[in-house]
Amino acid sequence: MAVQRALQQSRSADNGRVTRRLFKEALACARSDPSKAFALFKQAADLGHTEAQVTVGAYCDYGVGTRRDPGKAFQYYLAAAENGHPDGAYNLGLCYEQGIGTETNSRAAVKWLSRAAAKGLPEAILALARCYRYGRGVTRDRPYAYRMTLRAARVGLAEAEYATGVCLSKGLGVRPNARLAFRWYLKAAKKGHSDASYNVGYFYEVGRAVSEDRREAKKWYRRAAARGNADANLALGRLYSQRTGSRNAHWAQSWLQKAASSDDPVVRRSAMRLLRSLSVTPRA
Repeated sequence: MAVQRALQQSRSADNGRVTRRLFKEALACARSDPSKAFALFKQAADLGHTEAQVTVGAYCDYGVGTRRDPGKAFQYYLAAAENGHPDGAYNLGLCYEQGIGTETNSRAAVKWLSRAAAKGLPEAILALARCYRYGRGVTRDRPYAYRMTLRAARVGLAEAEYATGVCLSKGLGVRPNARLAFRWYLKAAKKGHSDASYNVGYFYEVGRAVSEDRREAKKWYRRAAARGNADANLALGRLYSQRTGSRNAHWAQSWLQKAASSDDPVVRRSAMRLLRSLSVTPRA
């Protein structure tokens, strides 16, 4: 028995060296040759390397270096999760939550997100908070959801900072506090979060929790617009349309034309109404 254990330990050590080498080689060519990297990651994953299993899952999930295959992504995330990898558990939870490569199962989503959250993964903590906020797979508990969201925000996750701002602004699981909401929105906005940037702009425009400042409002709306926020395009067009002069009219039309081409029907209709009020025909 002792000899057998020694042989097993030796094979395990050899296997570990091989998978580490494969993983290192895959990382080295991940940018220059995604297909080659995928093949190397897959070799390591099939030999039990958990980080490689998560990576192969992501490659299959997003179609990097291989064709997109949600079912295969699910299987590799499952393997990593069962081997105790927090990112594997998190991604598996999202698969169950969104029906990626498997049927939607809210209870299973909560199970795996909870495992990832228990290991301190901020993204998993935020995703689990979302389950509690809306009662998906668990009994709805908005105060608990807020506390979890705040926990993820405090480690610097921009999406959690934004979500904390939303909770404080709307009173979701916590007493409304516009000043604190603005602070969290600003934290996320400084990290490039589009919706947070828009909300900071809105707070400045209407003077909510801060002194009204149209110049600051435009600055933050522009940052949001640069990241594809259609509401920010509309807000900028609206602000410029309220000013006189040909230069302001030019910028109003420019921003409103962008808003009018949005996929959001509400934004699109609002932009087209404003363009017509300026006697401008919206572009098709």
